[in-house]
Amino acid sequence: MVGFQEVRFQAPTITEAENLNQTFDKVLWWLRECTRHAIYKIPSALVLNLTEREKLN
Repeated sequence: MVGFQEVRFQAPTITEAENLNQTFDKVLWWLRECTRHAIYKIPSALVLNLTEREKLN
């Protein structure tokens, strides 16, 4: 038998909530940066590949 431990949930303190908020903001910023870079870099990489192929042919 597995013994179940009683788990009590405690409301986060103000500093914990602020830390969570900051972490969430950082994650959102990181996602936004990644998508922004992907949106700009992927098409330019495709264009470069196409122009390089044209030069080779």
